[in-house]
Amino acid sequence: MKAESFSVPGFEFALRYDEVSSTMDAARELANRLASQGSGAALVCARRQTAGRGRQGRSWSVARKSFMGTYLLRTDAPPQALSGYSLAVGCAVSAALEGLGASVRLKWPNDVVVVRGDRLRKLGGILVEVHETDRARVLLVGIGVNLEGSPEGLPEASSVLEGCGVQIAPESLEGPLSLAMLEMHHRFVSQGGFSSFEREWSQRSCFVAGTTEVSLDLGARTVSGTYQGLDGSGAILLQARDGLQVVHSGHVVSLRGLR
Repeated sequence: MKAESFSVPGFEFALRYDEVSSTMDAARELANRLASQGSGAALVCARRQTAGRGRQGRSWSVARKSFMGTYLLRTDAPPQALSGYSLAVGCAVSAALEGLGASVRLKWPNDVVVVRGDRLRKLGGILVEVHETDRARVLLVGIGVNLEGSPEGLPEASSVLEGCGVQIAPESLEGPLSLAMLEMHHRFVSQGGFSSFEREWSQRSCFVAGTTEVSLDLGARTVSGTYQGLDGSGAILLQARDGLQVVHSGHVVSLRGLR
Protein backbone atom coordinates (compact mmCIF):
# COMPACT_ATOMS: atom_id res chain seq x y z
CA MET A 1 0.00 0.00 0.00
CA LYS A 2 1.41 3.36 -1.03
CA ALA A 3 0.63 6.40 1.08
CA GLU A 4 1.23 10.10 0.81
CA SER A 5 2.59 11.88 3.86
CA PHE A 6 1.15 15.21 4.97
CA SER A 7 1.70 17.52 7.91
CA VAL A 8 -0.63 17.92 10.88
CA PRO A 9 0.45 20.27 13.71
CA GLY A 10 1.27 18.33 16.88
CA PHE A 11 1.35 14.95 15.10
CA GLU A 12 4.39 12.72 14.67
CA PHE A 13 3.15 11.67 11.23
CA ALA A 14 0.04 11.58 9.04
CA LEU A 15 -0.51 9.25 6.09
CA ARG A 16 -3.22 9.17 3.44
CA TYR A 17 -3.88 6.02 1.40
CA ASP A 18 -5.94 5.70 -1.76
CA GLU A 19 -7.36 2.36 -0.57
CA VAL A 20 -6.97 0.09 2.47
CA SER A 21 -8.93 -2.80 3.94
CA SER A 22 -9.56 -0.48 6.89
CA THR A 23 -7.69 2.38 8.47
CA MET A 24 -7.77 0.45 11.77
CA ASP A 25 -5.83 -2.39 10.11
CA ALA A 26 -3.28 0.08 8.75
CA ALA A 27 -3.01 1.82 12.14
CA ARG A 28 -2.28 -1.44 13.95
CA GLU A 29 0.70 -1.97 11.66
CA LEU A 30 1.95 1.55 12.42
CA ALA A 31 1.43 1.56 16.19
CA ASN A 32 5.02 0.46 16.86
CA ARG A 33 6.28 3.32 14.70
CA LEU A 34 4.49 5.85 16.86
CA ALA A 35 5.58 4.12 20.06
CA SER A 36 9.23 4.32 18.98
CA GLN A 37 9.04 8.05 18.20
CA GLY A 38 8.27 9.26 21.70
CA SER A 39 5.10 10.88 22.89
CA GLY A 40 2.59 12.16 20.41
CA ALA A 41 -0.13 11.35 17.96
CA ALA A 42 -0.51 10.13 14.40
CA LEU A 43 -3.23 9.83 11.77
CA VAL A 44 -3.94 7.24 9.10
CA CYS A 45 -6.71 8.06 6.64
CA ALA A 46 -7.92 6.70 3.33
CA ARG A 47 -10.02 7.72 0.36
CA ARG A 48 -11.58 4.26 0.29
CA GLN A 49 -11.70 1.24 2.59
CA THR A 50 -12.97 -2.18 1.60
CA ALA A 51 -13.56 -3.87 4.96
CA GLY A 52 -14.41 -1.26 7.56
CA ARG A 53 -15.64 -2.59 10.90
CA GLY A 54 -17.67 -1.03 13.68
CA ARG A 55 -18.42 -1.95 17.26
CA GLN A 56 -18.77 -5.63 18.20
CA GLY A 57 -17.43 -6.67 14.77
CA ARG A 58 -20.28 -5.11 12.81
CA SER A 59 -19.60 -4.03 9.26
CA TRP A 60 -19.40 -0.26 8.82
CA SER A 61 -19.59 1.21 5.35
CA VAL A 62 -18.97 4.78 4.33
CA ALA A 63 -19.55 6.33 0.95
CA ARG A 64 -16.98 8.01 -1.24
CA LYS A 65 -16.11 11.60 -0.29
CA SER A 66 -16.29 10.56 3.36
CA PHE A 67 -13.78 10.93 6.15
CA MET A 68 -12.22 7.55 6.94
CA GLY A 69 -9.43 7.71 9.47
CA THR A 70 -7.81 6.23 12.54
CA TYR A 71 -6.01 8.33 15.12
CA LEU A 72 -3.11 6.84 17.06
CA LEU A 73 -2.59 8.40 20.48
CA ARG A 74 0.00 7.34 23.02
CA THR A 75 -1.02 7.19 26.66
CA ASP A 76 0.29 6.06 30.02
CA ALA A 77 -3.24 5.82 31.42
CA PRO A 78 -4.31 2.30 32.48
CA PRO A 79 -7.21 0.78 30.52
CA GLN A 80 -9.62 1.19 33.45
CA ALA A 81 -9.03 4.95 33.37
CA LEU A 82 -10.20 5.12 29.74
CA SER A 83 -13.87 4.37 30.38
CA GLY A 84 -16.01 6.76 28.36
CA TYR A 85 -13.17 7.71 26.02
CA SER A 86 -15.24 7.06 22.88
CA LEU A 87 -17.91 9.43 24.19
CA ALA A 88 -15.30 12.17 24.54
CA VAL A 89 -14.22 11.41 20.97
CA GLY A 90 -17.82 12.05 19.92
CA CYS A 91 -17.58 15.52 21.45
CA ALA A 92 -14.43 16.20 19.41
CA VAL A 93 -16.05 14.99 16.17
CA SER A 94 -19.20 17.04 16.67
CA ALA A 95 -17.18 20.14 17.63
CA ALA A 96 -15.07 19.86 14.47
CA LEU A 97 -18.17 19.47 12.28
CA GLU A 98 -19.90 22.37 14.01
CA GLY A 99 -16.86 24.53 13.32
CA LEU A 100 -17.45 23.82 9.63
CA GLY A 101 -21.14 24.69 9.82
CA ALA A 102 -22.74 21.28 10.38
CA SER A 103 -25.00 20.86 13.42
CA VAL A 104 -25.03 17.21 14.54
CA ARG A 105 -26.06 15.16 17.57
CA LEU A 106 -24.50 12.25 19.46
CA LYS A 107 -26.19 8.93 20.18
CA TRP A 108 -24.90 6.74 22.99
CA PRO A 109 -22.50 5.10 22.82
CA ASN A 110 -20.58 5.82 19.60
CA ASP A 111 -22.70 7.34 16.83
CA VAL A 112 -22.83 10.75 15.18
CA VAL A 113 -26.37 11.43 14.01
CA VAL A 114 -28.83 14.00 12.73
CA VAL A 115 -32.41 14.22 13.95
CA ARG A 116 -35.23 15.57 11.79
CA GLY A 117 -38.57 15.38 13.55
CA ASP A 118 -38.87 11.86 14.92
CA ARG A 119 -36.37 10.45 12.42
CA LEU A 120 -32.78 9.69 13.34
CA ARG A 121 -30.11 9.09 10.69
CA LYS A 122 -26.54 7.97 11.28
CA LEU A 123 -23.78 10.14 9.83
CA GLY A 124 -20.79 8.41 11.36
CA GLY A 125 -19.36 6.07 13.92
CA ILE A 126 -16.46 5.74 16.35
CA LEU A 127 -14.43 2.69 17.33
CA VAL A 128 -11.75 2.75 20.06
CA GLU A 129 -9.18 -0.01 20.57
CA VAL A 130 -6.38 -0.19 23.15
CA HIS A 131 -3.24 -1.48 21.46
CA GLU A 132 -0.27 -2.65 23.52
CA THR A 133 3.20 -2.44 21.97
CA ASP A 134 6.58 -3.35 23.46
CA ARG A 135 7.24 0.32 24.12
CA ALA A 136 3.92 1.95 24.91
CA ARG A 137 0.14 1.76 25.08
CA VAL A 138 -1.46 3.27 21.97
CA LEU A 139 -5.11 4.14 21.53
CA LEU A 140 -6.47 3.49 18.05
CA VAL A 141 -9.51 5.66 17.38
CA GLY A 142 -11.33 4.82 14.16
CA ILE A 143 -13.70 7.49 12.85
CA GLY A 144 -15.92 7.32 9.79
CA VAL A 145 -18.17 10.21 8.73
CA ASN A 146 -20.36 10.27 5.62
CA LEU A 147 -19.78 13.75 4.26
CA GLU A 148 -21.33 14.00 0.79
CA GLY A 149 -22.98 10.62 0.26
CA SER A 150 -24.34 7.70 2.26
CA PRO A 151 -23.85 3.95 1.70
CA GLU A 152 -26.37 2.15 -0.48
CA GLY A 153 -28.67 -0.35 1.19
CA LEU A 154 -28.54 1.30 4.64
CA PRO A 155 -31.78 3.26 5.08
CA GLU A 156 -30.73 4.46 8.55
CA ALA A 157 -27.62 6.17 7.14
CA SER A 158 -27.34 9.72 5.87
CA SER A 159 -24.63 12.28 5.12
CA VAL A 160 -23.59 15.67 6.40
CA LEU A 161 -24.61 17.18 3.06
CA GLU A 162 -28.05 15.57 3.10
CA GLY A 163 -28.74 15.88 6.82
CA CYS A 164 -27.18 19.27 7.55
CA GLY A 165 -27.09 20.97 4.15
CA VAL A 166 -23.35 21.59 4.42
CA GLN A 167 -20.75 20.42 1.90
CA ILE A 168 -17.46 19.41 3.53
CA ALA A 169 -14.57 17.72 1.71
CA PRO A 170 -12.67 15.02 3.63
CA GLU A 171 -9.44 17.04 3.45
CA SER A 172 -11.25 20.05 4.93
CA LEU A 173 -12.25 18.01 7.99
CA GLU A 174 -8.78 16.54 8.64
CA GLY A 175 -7.24 19.66 10.16
CA PRO A 176 -10.09 20.77 12.48
CA LEU A 177 -10.79 17.20 13.58
CA SER A 178 -7.11 16.48 14.29
CA LEU A 179 -6.83 19.61 16.43
CA ALA A 180 -10.04 18.73 18.29
CA MET A 181 -8.83 15.15 18.85
CA LEU A 182 -5.49 16.29 20.25
CA GLU A 183 -7.14 18.76 22.61
CA MET A 184 -9.71 16.15 23.68
CA HIS A 185 -7.04 13.53 24.40
CA HIS A 186 -4.92 15.85 26.53
CA ARG A 187 -7.98 17.02 28.45
CA PHE A 188 -9.24 13.48 29.00
CA VAL A 189 -5.99 12.16 30.47
CA SER A 190 -5.21 15.26 32.53
CA GLN A 191 -8.64 16.30 33.86
CA GLY A 192 -10.23 13.14 35.23
CA GLY A 193 -11.45 11.23 32.21
CA PHE A 194 -15.01 11.34 30.93
CA SER A 195 -16.36 13.22 33.95
CA SER A 196 -14.91 16.43 32.47
CA PHE A 197 -16.92 15.82 29.25
CA GLU A 198 -20.19 14.63 30.82
CA ARG A 199 -21.98 18.00 30.59
CA GLU A 200 -20.69 18.69 27.07
CA TRP A 201 -21.77 15.26 25.83
CA SER A 202 -25.25 15.71 27.31
CA GLN A 203 -25.64 19.05 25.55
CA ARG A 204 -24.76 17.43 22.22
CA SER A 205 -26.84 14.29 22.79
CA CYS A 206 -30.01 13.39 20.90
CA PHE A 207 -31.38 12.03 24.21
CA VAL A 208 -33.45 14.16 26.62
CA ALA A 209 -33.12 13.33 30.32
CA GLY A 210 -36.46 12.31 31.78
CA THR A 211 -38.10 12.07 28.34
CA THR A 212 -36.31 9.77 25.87
CA GLU A 213 -37.39 6.12 26.03
CA VAL A 214 -34.50 3.76 25.28
CA SER A 215 -34.28 0.01 24.68
CA LEU A 216 -30.83 -1.62 24.79
CA ASP A 217 -29.78 -5.05 23.59
CA LEU A 218 -27.28 -6.41 26.12
CA GLY A 219 -26.84 -9.74 24.37
CA ALA A 220 -28.49 -12.02 26.93
CA ARG A 221 -31.33 -9.62 27.67
CA THR A 222 -32.95 -6.32 26.73
CA VAL A 223 -33.23 -3.35 29.08
CA SER A 224 -35.76 -0.57 28.55
CA GLY A 225 -36.33 2.62 30.46
CA THR A 226 -36.37 6.40 30.52
CA TYR A 227 -33.01 8.06 29.94
CA GLN A 228 -31.70 9.83 33.04
CA GLY A 229 -28.25 10.86 31.81
CA LEU A 230 -24.77 9.37 32.05
CA ASP A 231 -22.51 8.80 35.03
CA GLY A 232 -18.87 9.87 35.29
CA SER A 233 -17.67 6.69 33.57
CA GLY A 234 -19.94 7.14 30.54
CA ALA A 235 -22.48 4.49 31.57
CA ILE A 236 -26.07 5.25 30.54
CA LEU A 237 -28.66 5.56 33.31
CA LEU A 238 -32.15 4.22 32.59
CA GLN A 239 -35.13 4.41 34.91
CA ALA A 240 -36.82 1.05 34.40
CA ARG A 241 -39.87 -0.44 36.08
CA ASP A 242 -37.67 -2.32 38.54
CA GLY A 243 -35.41 0.61 39.38
CA LEU A 244 -32.46 2.55 38.02
CA GLN A 245 -30.33 0.57 35.56
CA VAL A 246 -26.66 1.45 35.00
CA VAL A 247 -25.50 0.09 31.62
CA HIS A 248 -21.87 0.30 30.54
CA SER A 249 -22.17 -1.35 27.12
CA GLY A 250 -25.05 -2.20 24.84
CA HIS A 251 -26.68 -1.74 21.44
CA VAL A 252 -29.56 0.70 21.09
CA VAL A 253 -32.48 -1.07 19.41
CA SER A 254 -35.18 1.58 19.80
CA LEU A 255 -35.56 5.23 20.78
CA ARG A 256 -38.55 7.48 21.32
CA GLY A 257 -38.65 11.16 22.31
CA LEU A 258 -35.54 12.61 20.64
CA ARG A 259 -34.30 16.15 20.24
